[in-house]
Amino acid sequence: MSNYKEEEIKIFPVGLINLSRDTQRTKQYKHYKNSNLNNSCYINASIQCLFRLDGFVKNILKCKNGKLVSATKNLINNMQRTNNKYKSCSVFEIKQAMAEKNEIYENDYQEDANEFISNYLNDLLQETKNNGGISWKYLDKDEASFIDFYNKFYKRKGSSFIINQFYGVLRTENYCKNCNYSFNIKFNAFNILDLPIDEEKYGYKFGEEIEINDLLRNFIAERDIEEVCVNCGEDIKAKTTIYNLPKCLIIYFNREKSNNRKNKINVQKTLNFRKFVYDRSLNEDDNFYYNLKGIIFYSPYSSKGGHYQSACLVNNESWYYFNDNFYETDKNLLRICDDENPSFLFYEK
Repeated sequence: MSNYKEEEIKIFPVGLINLSRDTQRTKQYKHYKNSNLNNSCYINASIQCLFRLDGFVKNILKCKNGKLVSATKNLINNMQRTNNKYKSCSVFEIKQAMAEKNEIYENDYQEDANEFISNYLNDLLQETKNNGGISWKYLDKDEASFIDFYNKFYKRKGSSFIINQFYGVLRTENYCKNCNYSFNIKFNAFNILDLPIDEEKYGYKFGEEIEINDLLRNFIAERDIEEVCVNCGEDIKAKTTIYNLPKCLIIYFNREKSNNRKNKINVQKTLNFRKFVYDRSLNEDDNFYYNLKGIIFYSPYSSKGGHYQSACLVNNESWYYFNDNFYETDKNLLRICDDENPSFLFYEK
């Protein structure tokens, strides 16, 4: 358990690298500066951003059980004590703990940050089942399908503060606009909000900034599906909305199906989700504003790999740019985003 009081928790800007503590203590470690050892940049960038989310850090330090919980707490405590630009901390223990449940982390290959973040949160959820609970609200009469989803999710996942911190709920509905017939309502939980880049709007318009609100509007816009209404025979529409918001929101900009990989994301320090949710009364705290805490950038080297870096708001004071175990301060977030194109944004209420 951390010796720091909750209101005094500070995680200093510290470089991260995939080395064991024993290796760090050796004299040879001085030769590893600014190196991406063992292809751990996807872990380094992800952890830097996750550790800037205050609610997550405060809650995980209260937990006691689990190898991944212990590894996470150890790294947080090391970063709290290492206020020195020429020192680094290791993500080796976290990688080692995750390898016990997923063999892809046993190797030294470059992996996907999206997959790592999702797996990391899922593994922590399983280790913290008895720490916290689910506070999702629902409509007793109109949303029987949500109650069914809720019960299955609770049985499968259990209770954990991780759910309220990182897991939101999406609601997808198929309906007929002609006869107002609604059917096939489904719910799905998410820990990363995957926003596809709008191919029709941005696919070939190079140089135009991509607006996050435009991507969100496109995400919840109704779309045609290849089905007809059983009542009137007219075409059916489908619509996905955000049913419940988490306290920490991770957004991923998905360019896999887009020809446009160069247009800049217009990064906003504050996002208002009020107009993108299904029912405002269903969100626990009636707060729809998110503040930016971290960014992950990805620079592809080829179709098979690339390099992850990050920028984080350290202790809610200054922005830092992290490249594995090298970092520099720059209070001008716009300059950082002008040089790199974000792949992930980390927000917190």
